[in-house]
Amino acid sequence: LLREEAFRVLGKLDEAIADLARGDAHLRSTLLRSAWVDALIEAGRAGESLPAIEAALAETRHQAPWLIRRARARSSLGQADDARADWEAALVELAGRLVPEDPDPALLVQQGLALIGLGRREEATVALDSARRIFPDPTLLAPLERALSGSH
Repeated sequence: LLREEAFRVLGKLDEAIADLARGDAHLRSTLLRSAWVDALIEAGRAGESLPAIEAALAETRHQAPWLIRRARARSSLGQADDARADWEAALVELAGRLVPEDPDPALLVQQGLALIGLGRREEATVALDSARRIFPDPTLLAPLERALSGSH
């Protein structure tokens, strides 16, 4: 994943995608598959990401991260209504999992990403600020920070 981030920073998404695909094929890691799908979407290859997203949605209990990925892919493919439905479904799931007294910062980041997809930037910024106060890890916060800066 460090190599993938280095490739991303250098603007070499194709190399990141190839690296992540090899790693996932060898290790069968959900974390690597997630990063691979994210890189495909970021590289403008969203159509290639959909089979992996659909497979993940079929086999995972917590679907919000994959619904957000599918929404991003659908949005980039011009499927705005389907993307909106996915972002809304992700928010519904997250609302049931977030505990206001002790929120999970990873869930706050996911919530922020869905809110951005729905055009609710102010609420996404609140989610980011809350996540940052709880667990100020740059790796955890980076996807939401990138999305808020418009460079996702």
